[in-house]
Amino acid sequence: MLLSLEIKDFVLIDHLYLEFGPGLNVLTGETGAGKSALLAALACALGERASVECIRTGADKAVVEAVFAVEKLPSSLVEAGMEPEDYLVFRREISRQGRSICRVNGQVLPLSICRQAGGELVEFLGQGEAQELFSPSYQLFLLDRFGGLEEQAEELERLYREWRKVREELAALEAKKKEQAWRLDLLRHQIEEIERAALRPGEEEELLQEREWRRRAVELAEATRKIHELLGGEGGAVERVEEAEELLSRLSRYRPDLEPYLPELRRTASFLKDLADHLRQLTEELEADPARLEAVEDRLAFIRRICQKYRMSVEELLSFRETAQQELSRLERSEEEFAGLQDKEKLLRQVWKREAQALQAAREEAARQLEQALLTELARLELPKARFQVAFHPLTDDQPRPKGLAEVEFLFSPNPGEPLKPFARVASGGEAARTLLALKSLVAGEKGKTLCLDEVEAGVGGKALEAVADKLSSLAKNYQLICVTHQAVIAARADLHYLISKEVREGRTYIRVTPLKGEERVEELARLIGGSRDTALVHARRLLAEGRKGQ
Repeated sequence: MLLSLEIKDFVLIDHLYLEFGPGLNVLTGETGAGKSALLAALACALGERASVECIRTGADKAVVEAVFAVEKLPSSLVEAGMEPEDYLVFRREISRQGRSICRVNGQVLPLSICRQAGGELVEFLGQGEAQELFSPSYQLFLLDRFGGLEEQAEELERLYREWRKVREELAALEAKKKEQAWRLDLLRHQIEEIERAALRPGEEEELLQEREWRRRAVELAEATRKIHELLGGEGGAVERVEEAEELLSRLSRYRPDLEPYLPELRRTASFLKDLADHLRQLTEELEADPARLEAVEDRLAFIRRICQKYRMSVEELLSFRETAQQELSRLERSEEEFAGLQDKEKLLRQVWKREAQALQAAREEAARQLEQALLTELARLELPKARFQVAFHPLTDDQPRPKGLAEVEFLFSPNPGEPLKPFARVASGGEAARTLLALKSLVAGEKGKTLCLDEVEAGVGGKALEAVADKLSSLAKNYQLICVTHQAVIAARADLHYLISKEVREGRTYIRVTPLKGEERVEELARLIGGSRDTALVHARRLLAEGRKGQ
């Protein structure tokens, strides 16, 4: 319940402080006196959008503070980490620099959270909302609210957003698929070509050396043959060293001082023999494979061609192959990801459809109940012959949508014999206002909530106006009502009555709020009634007396 509202430098208000009580709180005054500005200030305190235009001329900032008594914390504040409190103080500051701060019990919170919390505490119903009743989306909102289907509807919308995100990812990947397919083919070809080349680091240098060796094969073969003959041929160095070794071995038997030279002489003989054998093999190789030079030349030419094609060295090509392999793996994973997203999209579509069908069945049941309940309320509001129906228009395709399988349309007929037609086409202003009031009484939510009503009686008169006053009195037993009105019939039912007026002081306009009691209240009711003052005063006292009886 709203306990108090303090406003500083907001529009034409320099400083106002109002206290509210349970039941019906009424604000009256001349047209343009600023009654709606008070409700606008309250909405601002609860996180609604506001601009620097709302700051009173000459002031640096506007400040609005609303104090509520609560039995439980709004869910959005619980999620924000606030501890349970008996009172909540919403404070909004809007500066000339465009900075806007919203605090709840001193804690700065995003406007979106304040707005959600405010929506759980206060519901606004104004003349503009009667026009909003013509909107199919608002009609669907009211149906879900009546049927307690808001969480189901939110879950369906969440599933839709998730599905749409996957669809957007799929579309983005699909747009790249042609380019990726070309890139995949290119990478596979490049990797295969480089791997088939069987390149290895240092190979080119080795081949260049071998080519020089092979080009001088005749000269080098003659040299190796000659060296082999000198070392390993008949009477060559190997035989002579071996003979020397045998002789030294004999001498060492008689002269022990010669024995240490034997191991070195044996090693020399072994070394010369190994060298001779290696030179013999080289000679045979040079003489046995004359085509090897051509193979070396071909291999070098191939290496040069592939390096020129890619404009890279052998080492760079090998590094490029590793990089290309990584990119290929990533693109192949992208194809797997695409297939995975397709599966996910299909699953989300199935889940959405199942939830949408369940929600549609629940909405159809809620619609039947709403039709009966609303007709009962409309009868109490002097529309006993009215007919009302909730129509569903199935959507033509099976694509997931945020709101479900069908659009909703309220059909209305205020008079017997007239066919049901869309509400926007047949409801007069008064009928729309009474229908909206009836709907709000059915979907207002938890008892104790504050309902702010801005001239909901617009376009209503006679017995229908009495019925509206009765409905407000009835609602005031379960809800706190703050009602802006121009009708004495409604104002007379108030538990607390404020007069809103303007005054000019030193060339500046100010909004004043005066609590009315006794004769002051009689005078204000008489003003609302109009006509002869004496007759209006009598009528005003009668209305007050009847209002007290009704309470």
